[in-house]
Amino acid sequence: MKKMTLLAMALTMYFGIAGATTPGDCCGQGNDTTQTIDDSAAKMVRNQLIGQWQNNTYAANLVASDMEGTFLRYEFARNGSFIKTAGDSQSEEQMRGQWELSNDGHRLMLYPDGCLNPEVIGIKYLDLDELVLEQSPENPDDDINVIVKDVFYNRM
Repeated sequence: MKKMTLLAMALTMYFGIAGATTPGDCCGQGNDTTQTIDDSAAKMVRNQLIGQWQNNTYAANLVASDMEGTFLRYEFARNGSFIKTAGDSQSEEQMRGQWELSNDGHRLMLYPDGCLNPEVIGIKYLDLDELVLEQSPENPDDDINVIVKDVFYNRM
C-alpha cells in the first residue's frame, strides 16, 4: 500500500496537480513557450493598432500632379472590423471588412466584406503614433513584378 501511495504521489508531482496530461505541462505552460510569446506579441501589436491611421502622401497609380490632397486612411476597431478610406480633396472611396493579425504580429490580414481571400500587409514598424506598412499598389499592371513599398502612417 505504501508503494502505491508513493507511486501516486510521484506521478502527481511529475505531471502536476493542475490537470496536466503530459510531462512538463504543469500550469498549462508546456515545454514550448513560443506560442505564448507569439500570442503576447500579437496582443501588444493588436492593442497598439486599434484606432485611426492616415497617410497624406499615398497615391497609387497617380501622376505627381494628381497627388495633391490624396490620402489613405485605416480605422481598426477593437471588434475586428476595419474601414479603409482612399481619396483626395474631390472624392473618397471606402472598403469595409474584418481584420486580424498573424500569430507573430508581423502581418495584417484584411478581409473585405464578401471576400474570402485576405489582403496581406506586412507590419514593418509600429510605435505609439507611427506605423509603417509594407504595401503593394492597389491595381498593379504586372502581377509577377509587384513592387512593395513602405507606407508611413500617423495616428489621428
